[in-house]
Amino acid sequence: MFFLRPGHLQSGKALTFKAKASVAMTHGAHIIKRAHGIVVPTTPQHPNSTASGAKTSTGEFALKPSWSQDFSSMPNGPLSSSVWDYNLGNGGPDVPGWGNNEEEYYTSNLANVRVANGQLIIEAEQESDSTDPSFDYTSARIVTTPSLNFTYGKLDIVAKLPAGAGSWPALWMLPSGSRYAIWTPTTELDPNNYLKDGEIDIMEATGSIPGQVTSSAQSYDYYPGHNERMGIDQVNDDTTTFHDYELQWTPTSLQFLVDGVVYHTVTKSPTDDSDIWPYNQPYYLILNIAMGGTEGGSIDNSSGPWGMNIKSIDYYAYTGQ
Repeated sequence: MFFLRPGHLQSGKALTFKAKASVAMTHGAHIIKRAHGIVVPTTPQHPNSTASGAKTSTGEFALKPSWSQDFSSMPNGPLSSSVWDYNLGNGGPDVPGWGNNEEEYYTSNLANVRVANGQLIIEAEQESDSTDPSFDYTSARIVTTPSLNFTYGKLDIVAKLPAGAGSWPALWMLPSGSRYAIWTPTTELDPNNYLKDGEIDIMEATGSIPGQVTSSAQSYDYYPGHNERMGIDQVNDDTTTFHDYELQWTPTSLQFLVDGVVYHTVTKSPTDDSDIWPYNQPYYLILNIAMGGTEGGSIDNSSGPWGMNIKSIDYYAYTGQ
């Protein structure tokens, strides 16, 4: 874990969402604990999912997505700059390894992130980047642009994960601004200060634990090593088959699903303050593959390159019904 004071607002192309600060924060190592608001049922079994055809929603969410990234309809090459930005480097001198001892150097190179054959591909490789050849691995970490944020709703990401020890793929979210965290010389000494605005991990996995995916809702009172609100699911073919990784987010709950099956729920109590439930503000989406570090662990170079393939991303607005 690490903290970084939110930076300046970046300009963004108009979509339909509020502007955000592009903040280079990260997910931390996970320690399994039951805590406030968690329901972790027996691990369900998941059918193979090709995730094809038109998508719809039910209940508290709009019937059809209001924003989508269907990579099958996009040309080969770089991502759209109207939708995606890049976090580059290794965290800088203040937070080397992105606070997690990660070993990759993030780039925007096509070798590391591209659309190809109808899929978004994020690929980590054993190589050095000319910008800083001191790192042995390159990868990509992409974020939705400042004009694209989400407050409540359903996010559905169809992905196939990388195989091989040392890889650490993640689909996750951070707050677009700083509603609760106050940044002063004193609070900057607190490595968890940024968690006053929360973090939502839709899916994380490590190549060293094949077939296991996790989700987490982090806040100032609940974080790795301290009452973490984390769910674990077994998806044995996650590196060979596409699966739906889904977040259903309402003002009072966060539900995490694989292939439509809920395996982890975090709920808001009427007495919860923002240190427990900061999830009432805009968040942006982050997709990346880290290498090594506190959760990736020892890297098996013989298993590379390490690729995460994504077919589509769909966002359904929260209707409150």
